Amino acid sequence: MLNELPSISTLIEEMNAKHVEQIQTIQAEQVVRENALLKEAKSRFRAEAVEREARLISEVE
Repeated sequence: MLNELPSISTLIEEMNAKHVEQIQTIQAEQVVRENALLKEAKSRFRAEAVEREARLISEVE
């Protein structure tokens, strides 16, 4: 009967594997969020640059 139960080291290994998987999932989600934020920031920067350029052109005219 005792041989049928998983050993403590096996349970620890399984828990560690699950934790590694959870950490990798969280890291992947963070990369996706960071990329989305970077894309948004670049878009805003471009829009502001276009607005500044248009304003400067109108001041020159």
